Amino acid sequence: MTGTIHPFADAAGHAGFSAYDTANTTVYRNGKKYASYNDELDAARFELPAGRAYYRLETTVDRSASGVATASPKITWQTEFVSARTAGATPVPTSVVRYAPELDLDSTAEQVAEAQAMAPIVCVQNMYNLAYRQDDELIDDLADKGIAYVPFFPLGGFTPLQSTALSAVATRLEATSMSVALSWLLRRSPNILLIPGTSSVAHLRENVAGAGLPLSDEDLAELDKIGQ
Repeated sequence: MTGTIHPFADAAGHAGFSAYDTANTTVYRNGKKYASYNDELDAARFELPAGRAYYRLETTVDRSASGVATASPKITWQTEFVSARTAGATPVPTSVVRYAPELDLDSTAEQVAEAQAMAPIVCVQNMYNLAYRQDDELIDDLADKGIAYVPFFPLGGFTPLQSTALSAVATRLEATSMSVALSWLLRRSPNILLIPGTSSVAHLRENVAGAGLPLSDEDLAELDKIGQ
């Protein structure tokens, strides 16, 4: 069997190539590894034994070394088919495609300015919360420009916020620490929009309560010290 493996293709049959550094294709026959081939995409040739069998091709392309694709340096896809004689070239649909992106999840002021030169920017989303304050200057700059800021992990994400000062303020206000943390974000800047994760009705009520907490100047001063 001789085939051309396309790293990029769509359901309409359009196919294309991209520069890459290395490629490896492993052939499985009836669920068992049959052969492996390196650096062959445009004319991969597989010697298949006679007889009907179920085949799966797993191809991984690495595009990271040359810098040709910083957003998707590694791509893996699978093609499945049952062997059969054909009169000519027969396209085989891709069954699974996986990307391993290397993305910078935080937008910097320079990146925002670069994006504004191409299109209007209405919102920026970065990690930010009471304890993680690396975007303080960016938030103020966006507020001056009328651009919204959405903090992800506003409550700490997989590591929920914990602080003696946060607990003390929550106790004084007879509220939960998470409600206080959300209230602080709302007071931090008028351009901050919150989308905290909500997994239950009780969690929803806790989140909503943060919007109505009366944080005093003393509370804010105490909370501000957490991220310093």
